[in-house]
Amino acid sequence: MSFTLEWLNPLDLKPHEDVIESIVVENINKLKRFCKIVPIVVDRSSLTILDGHHRHQAAVILGLDKIPVVLVDYHSEDIKIENWYLKIENENTFNLFINSYLLASYDQRKRYCATIKGIKIICDESIFRLYWKTEHLKQKFEKLGLKAVKVTEPDGIALPPIDKETVIKLASMGLRFPPKSTRHVYKFFIPREELSLKC
Repeated sequence: MSFTLEWLNPLDLKPHEDVIESIVVENINKLKRFCKIVPIVVDRSSLTILDGHHRHQAAVILGLDKIPVVLVDYHSEDIKIENWYLKIENENTFNLFINSYLLASYDQRKRYCATIKGIKIICDESIFRLYWKTEHLKQKFEKLGLKAVKVTEPDGIALPPIDKETVIKLASMGLRFPPKSTRHVYKFFIPREELSLKC
């Protein structure tokens, strides 16, 4: 699979995920201090951002005219979307909470469902809404003092996979999934070296 490295205006790129403010601030500080950035990975035909949402947002906030972008063919079989899993650290408290949550929100007639150990816990007709419902659930866990982290191994809450067409469609509509909803895996080399900017 081939890719091209180009310098594009960050305002022309289309995010498909929201960002975590503290990570954006870290990226802003790093850009100000070192004036370097790792290229953002973007679909060649739609200009949808695949990886680098936080760096992109930092570049937009700083008003950068051009940033390095790795353009790829998102429809290639060499690019896959793999799942993140939401792992809750204190399992006993989590089980008490989730059992009461199940009583209030479970509806198996919905098309998309988040599961834990094969049990449906949240369902919705829209995969977009399901991901945001799960993000709100994660925030509730954190308010209760439960640590909720996204992991790559199948442990914790599993969400249905997002397909590439949904990523492109929602990005073109200006909608964003919660932060770290997709995990793109490449079967080819992607340059990850920082490149100098004109600062």
